[in-house]
Amino acid sequence: MLSWLSLREAKRFVKQHQKGKETFKTRCIRRAFNFIPNHYFSGGRVIYLSPCMTKGIVTLPYCYRTINVFGNFFGGSMFAGTDPMGMALTFLNINWKKYVPIDKTTTIKYIRPGKRRLYAILELFDEEKETMNQSLELTGHYLYTCSIDIVDANMKKYAQVDKVVHIECKQRLKNRIRK
Repeated sequence: MLSWLSLREAKRFVKQHQKGKETFKTRCIRRAFNFIPNHYFSGGRVIYLSPCMTKGIVTLPYCYRTINVFGNFFGGSMFAGTDPMGMALTFLNINWKKYVPIDKTTTIKYIRPGKRRLYAILELFDEEKETMNQSLELTGHYLYTCSIDIVDANMKKYAQVDKVVHIECKQRLKNRIRK
């Protein structure tokens, strides 16, 4: 749970980086996402989801659950807090009745040890979204590569997560599994 002091800092960070005010629908999606057990127990919390569902901000608190023996941020907490975000934003921006996103690979590059609250910012740009939807219509599959920066309130970079999400037509996936 966020304390009132850290909540104030998180709100300030969101105000600087938001694309628009959250709608009722995005607020409900964000809150539901925070209650998924594997995301909830990682320590990360989604604190913002843009109205067009193309930008998300996750906060990673510096607390006993997310630090290691040496007092630094545990790398696994950084990774686990940001892991579902890439696939979730992809899922929200495709026709999910026709296509299914699947995690393919994820790499994380640690730049410096964290000793304060961190934020992960992920943004799906309009050009990428158009390219993704065009490719899906033409070929039935697409490899989407996204980059998530883990920063502090001063935008100092602590880690970078590169994620590849494979999006495939459900019918094509069923045919491939049968073979």
